[in-house]
Amino acid sequence: MADDIAAFRSAACEALQGLRATSTALSLAALEAEQAMLEQRIERFGVRAIPLEIWRVSASSVRRHSVLEADRFRELVETYRVKG
Repeated sequence: MADDIAAFRSAACEALQGLRATSTALSLAALEAEQAMLEQRIERFGVRAIPLEIWRVSASSVRRHSVLEADRFRELVETYRVKG
C-alpha cells in the first residue's frame, strides 16, 4: 500500500469487514502449523523476542529498506519470512 492515509484506512476497514465474514474457529491442524512456524522461528533466531532484533539479523539495512513502497518491501522480506 502506498503511503496514503485514506488508502490505508480503506484497506484496513475492508480487511476488518472480511474478518467479520469468516469463521475464526481453530483446528488442531491450524494450531500444529502455528507451533511448527514458532519452532522454526526459535531455531532460526534463537531467543530474540523483539521483531526489530530479528530484522537486524535478517536484513542488512533496516532504514534503507523500511522506506520502500509496500509491494517492493514485501518482495524483499519474503525470503526472510518463517513459513508455516
